[in-house]
Amino acid sequence: MSNVKSQSTLVACVFSLVAIVAVIASTAVSAAPSGEETYLIMSPHTKESCLADLDAVLAETPQLLDSIEWGCMSGDHTGYLIVQAESEDAARQMLPTSLRKDAKIIRLNQFTADQIRSFHKG
Repeated sequence: MSNVKSQSTLVACVFSLVAIVAVIASTAVSAAPSGEETYLIMSPHTKESCLADLDAVLAETPQLLDSIEWGCMSGDHTGYLIVQAESEDAARQMLPTSLRKDAKIIRLNQFTADQIRSFHKG
């Protein structure tokens, strides 16, 4: 009897965990405020301008320091940042003034399995 009770408790726990993961996943997908899209910002700079560009972020947009991933220590002098914004221009405006001109902004999207299948149909 104890084994059956343990199994039913385990099954209940698994169902609860699945429900929690589903709620978290649906929250993550809908986290962007209405009207905003997801953008990848790539902000390249040279080895010579690296410290000056890091200083610009620190001085003008210190709130981005926790979000920007830097490739500088690997020799790729680029900052990478994913943001939610209403437009490409709004995403660009999030950067320090001196970094905006050379930044590349890419609007990102996700595909569903049905969309991918429909691409094959033409």
